[in-house]
This record gives sequence, C-alpha cells and structure tokens, in this order.
Amino acid sequence: ATADTDPDRVELMYDLAQCLQAEGRFDDAITWYERIRRERPGSPAGTRTPVPLARCYEAQDRFDDAWHQLQQIAEGRGTLMPTAIDHRRALLELGGLGFRTKRYEEALHWLDGLIARQPSPSESLEAHLLVSSCARGAATDIERALLDGTPRSPGECLELDTRRHALLQRALEASTFVVDATARPGSPAMADANRRGLVDLGDTAWDLDRWSESIRAYEQVAREHAAHPVSLHALVQVASAWLELGDVERAEAAHQRALRRLETMPDDSLVSIDSLMDRDVWERWMHVMPVGTELATGVER
Repeated sequence: ATADTDPDRVELMYDLAQCLQAEGRFDDAITWYERIRRERPGSPAGTRTPVPLARCYEAQDRFDDAWHQLQQIAEGRGTLMPTAIDHRRALLELGGLGFRTKRYEEALHWLDGLIARQPSPSESLEAHLLVSSCARGAATDIERALLDGTPRSPGECLELDTRRHALLQRALEASTFVVDATARPGSPAMADANRRGLVDLGDTAWDLDRWSESIRAYEQVAREHAAHPVSLHALVQVASAWLELGDVERAEAAHQRALRRLETMPDDSLVSIDSLMDRDVWERWMHVMPVGTELATGVER
C-alpha cells in the first residue's frame, strides 16, 4: 500500500525480510533482500542488507553465494565506505563464514582488514576470536597434509611445519589479546568472550606442546567458569597435560576433580548447545576412557 517513491517503503521491505528470515522462510526473505539490493542499494536498509542476505544464503547451503555477497562489500564494490559500520559488519561476517566453511586463510585476510580499522570493542573481540579459530584451523589443515602420506622433500616438510607453527603462534596471540581485554568482564558478553578466549588459549598452547601454559589456561577456565560445561573439558585437558609432563599423580587428581564437577553440573547445562556431550555420555566416557585421554574441542579434527 506504500508508494514506490515513499522512503518508508524500503524500510518496510527490510522489516518484512527480517520477519521472513526469523520464521525460517529463507526463499521469501531472499526475494525481498535481493530486491532491496537491486532497487535501493544506497539506502540505509540497502547497506544493512548484505549480512542478513548472506545468512539466508548460508542457511540454504548456498555458501558461494553468501561468500560472493559479502566479498563484494569487503572489496569496496558497493556504496559503502570502508569506515562505515555496515562495511565492518560485512568483514566480520565474512570472517565467520570463512571459519564455518573452512576457508581459513581467506578469512584471516579479511579479519586482518577489520582489525586494522580499529573496530568497536565487541567487534574487535569477536574478530580476534575468529582469528584464533581460523589460524588453528589452517594449522590443522597443514598438520593433516604432513600426515597424509604425500611424498615431500625435507625442505617442503620444514616449510609446512614452520608455517603451521607461525599460525599457531598467531592463534596464541589473538586468544591472549581477548583474555587480557576481558580480564575484568563487566557484562555477560565480556564473560563469554573471556571463556572462549581462555579455551582457545589452552587449546592452542596444547597444540604447541606448551603444557604448562595449557594447564594455566584450563585451570582458569575451571576456576572462573565452573558453572559452564566447558569446565569439564578443561579439567580433562589438565589431566592430559599433566600426563604429558610425566606427573601421573596430578593427572589423576585432575581427573577426579572432573568427575566431581560432573556430579554437581546441572542437567540443563549438559544439554545446552555449549555442552560437548550429555550427562550419560560424559559419565560413560570419563569412567571408561583412561585418565588423560585428550578431548578435543574448537577446530574440527
């Protein structure tokens, strides 16, 4: 009922697309988002559209379309200036999409661009967490390549391993940045970032065989985020790290702490999206698996 020339029309189109997206009607939402991008790309609604449109594409497994949509914005092929908030949001979304689709190296490039623009604190924390995850993902890909049986010269192996180590060091620096920036979390979002940063720090130190650093990070997770199910993972990893250091007594003590933590963990925490396993699986795993058996999280292995 709104005239094409009415400036409110494009905002109504955007609101409608948002409602359709929230209902999971992605085809219909895409139709409206694409129409906004086609007819009013320079409007405020038009500059907000690329990120939700990319998410709709991703929900339909149209990953290349989602990537192309965001990359156009990142490369400046649109009406947005690099300093615009919607441009930064597109870079952050591109980094997240790169992690989810295992385009780790490409994602790191765009995340570096975002961090260089001095984004808001929340964007900066999320960008550094994604850098940590993508760098670990790329390092894992290299590790797999080194173990896949492909004939390589000693020089090639050394070059790959050097690259792997540099990526892990980068992940360590990014997660350390987040931990330091959230040392005194003043909000649930900051506390969440602190927990994720500590887990990344512990996991990356583990990948680098820096067992003492890994233990310190995991112990902090277990102490400061005791109500979160990831504290179980942290205590299991503490036990594994102590075994790597040859201290069976401390490994057993950490394992027993994990068992006690499991007993006191509320059921609703163990069925949350953040829990690796439910209570029954945790109990079977912790009573059957040997003390110190590694429990990997984060990057898929």
